[in-house]
Amino acid sequence: MKFATAIFSFVLALTLTAGLTATAQGDNSLLATRASTATVPTTTPAPANQTVGPNLDQFPAGVSPLTGLPVTDPDNLKLPAVLVSLANFPPSARPLTGLSFAPQVYEIYITEGMTRFLTVFYGDLPTTQSISSLRQAQGTALPQAQGAASTTALPTQPAVIGAFENPGDGLAGVRSGREAYVPIVNAFPNGCLVAASKSAVVQVNICRNVFGKDPNNINSAGLTFDQMADLAEANQNPNRPVNYSGNAFSAQVPAGGQTANRVEVFYSWLNQAQWQFDPTAQTYLRFEDFGVSDKAGQFRQATDRLTGEPVAFENVVVLFVEHVARTPTIIDLNMGVGQQGRAVVFRNGQAFTGLTWSMLNETYERTTGLARPVRLRNADGTPFALAPGHTWFHIATTSSAVWATDAAAGAWRYRFYAPAGAK
Repeated sequence: MKFATAIFSFVLALTLTAGLTATAQGDNSLLATRASTATVPTTTPAPANQTVGPNLDQFPAGVSPLTGLPVTDPDNLKLPAVLVSLANFPPSARPLTGLSFAPQVYEIYITEGMTRFLTVFYGDLPTTQSISSLRQAQGTALPQAQGAASTTALPTQPAVIGAFENPGDGLAGVRSGREAYVPIVNAFPNGCLVAASKSAVVQVNICRNVFGKDPNNINSAGLTFDQMADLAEANQNPNRPVNYSGNAFSAQVPAGGQTANRVEVFYSWLNQAQWQFDPTAQTYLRFEDFGVSDKAGQFRQATDRLTGEPVAFENVVVLFVEHVARTPTIIDLNMGVGQQGRAVVFRNGQAFTGLTWSMLNETYERTTGLARPVRLRNADGTPFALAPGHTWFHIATTSSAVWATDAAAGAWRYRFYAPAGAK
């Protein structure tokens, strides 16, 4: 059975009125909205404060172990994930397609101050269904992002950014595979990595190469939703049932957090972002810079090109991982099976430090010999409960830092430091 091409299975209408520092000198008030899907599945979600997971048998039927939320068609959870390498650079690739629908996004340093997104699609595919249409059908208007920072969120370049005249036809801006993807891809057994080729010395396995349609447009590689569904079906292995469990989810906020209303992200002078917490929706909205020197330090609201809606994630996680520069432009990540390291989680407007990310063998790994995606653990080794929803992972070097710049205001900063030997 193919992935259902619908968004998540219940509606979360999010309305934001938040202040964001759009330049080093001024503030802009932004109104944004995110919603999730129209079709209610034939499953019963867990009670609001009940923890689901971390093991697969601790998730109700039809609930994704990557989000703790129901999917449209429970049979889709039997299909392996499709992982797609999406561009963050050049800035002309923005706004990207499909980020809002990925249960997990891994932002990975690719040298020279740039990052790339390894997006994980599992349970439901992205869709062209307009969230605005959904809201209109409910008899309510869908507020759009407003303010000076968001007026430039849509690109000024021609509409053909990727392989499709209409961005609703599929994902655009697919870029090459990177060595740093290896341990993450390996943590999704039977998963299919889609990329626009790779360097001959990069050892990551690509199950589907896609190629650009326009030799003058570096962002012109893409694939359709039907192609994504076909790849998931083709990579099924009845001898290796899908199990992407390992994390717990609970709407109840864990104890011990610190106020975190805003997280500033700094990879390089021309690669900065912010996460702004929306207390009504209990999500973090992403704001991105322009990636050009004459607008350094200015931000605009990140949107999903498929819907025009804001990019919002319930969990923002920083994983401190050893980066090894094999060459100035090729980086290995030591986060495979048997590894662990420090982690910081932002959820529900709070920061949780002193946590651990883990790829250590647990009962499932020892029994099956198969890996599972990275897990979050408390200092005592017990599962740390993520907020039900999507998770954005920043893969940091061990020398990078996360700290509160203004504890009273809930302002935090994540500062990435490049590994030795890398450009």
